[in-house]
Amino acid sequence: AVWDVTTGKEIQQYGNVNFEQQRKALEEELVVPAWCSVDCRLGSLCVNLDFPQVFSAELYAVDAGWNRHPDLEDQKINVGFRVLRG
Repeated sequence: AVWDVTTGKEIQQYGNVNFEQQRKALEEELVVPAWCSVDCRLGSLCVNLDFPQVFSAELYAVDAGWNRHPDLEDQKINVGFRVLRG
């Protein structure tokens, strides 16, 4: 399954597939420092924020899927901060 760790919601279920093949099919060329670890052993998502890395995970708003807007072209968002505020 693919989860959105910023909202804690499951996005898509893939069923019984080869994990490595599916991971490579979904992977993007987007580099963000490791800022959390995740676990879903109990059926719900558990996100553990790694301090202080959680506050160094930044990416451009358009790379995060926000709508393209001239004011957001160079706008960076802090992923860890948004998770804490959410």
